[in-house]
Amino acid sequence: MKRAGWMHNKEGDKTMRRLLLTLGVVGLALAMGSPAFADQVYDLTVPNSQLSGYSGNTFGTVDVQWVSLTTANITFTADTGFLFTDSSAADVNVNATSFSLSNLTGTKLAGFSGPELSNGGSGQVDGFGRFNQTINEHDSFTYALETISFTLTDISGTWGDAGSVLRANSKGAFVAAHMGACGLAPDSSPCSINTSFGSNTGYVSQGGARVPEASSGALLGMLLGAGALFRRRLTT
Repeated sequence: MKRAGWMHNKEGDKTMRRLLLTLGVVGLALAMGSPAFADQVYDLTVPNSQLSGYSGNTFGTVDVQWVSLTTANITFTADTGFLFTDSSAADVNVNATSFSLSNLTGTKLAGFSGPELSNGGSGQVDGFGRFNQTINEHDSFTYALETISFTLTDISGTWGDAGSVLRANSKGAFVAAHMGACGLAPDSSPCSINTSFGSNTGYVSQGGARVPEASSGALLGMLLGAGALFRRRLTT
């Protein structure tokens, strides 16, 4: 009976080792397929001469959301008192030889018209250098937006994380925007917009890490539980 019990424990330990090995392989594959990552957030803080009176302000932010090795979502969001308008309304310098633009959309402030956005391609943006992707809004003071968003797809390579989606241009700028200063408390009717450009040059911050998928957390719990059970069996 004693020998039979020993054999039973030995077979049980083999089964437990197989289970742990399987869970480990699955866990590694899941971790590689769904890594934890953070958005990259660029602050629009550097004005040109026409916005120099607002120096020290943050005009808005540009959030780069890494979706996959070849896809990223870009969102421009204006701070209170500022809007995106006119040609080169939102501009990025994409870290890719060849890429495509899709899902171009925006939201307007009450009382304004739009969005009427279009792909402006590559272009010079005031004194902030050339960007290989610009976005145009309709050429009118009544067309102004609080947000502009779009999707980039890398056709020539891959992006390992949000920080690698954009690269600095010759002026050191990753993003820029054609901004309208509309006062700090714009009402529901079109206001007199003093337009100029703002860039991120020298101002880059990181967004918060995203929460892993529930399946990843559940698998981690299974691995920890199985490991604890295996250690307990070894000590009995």
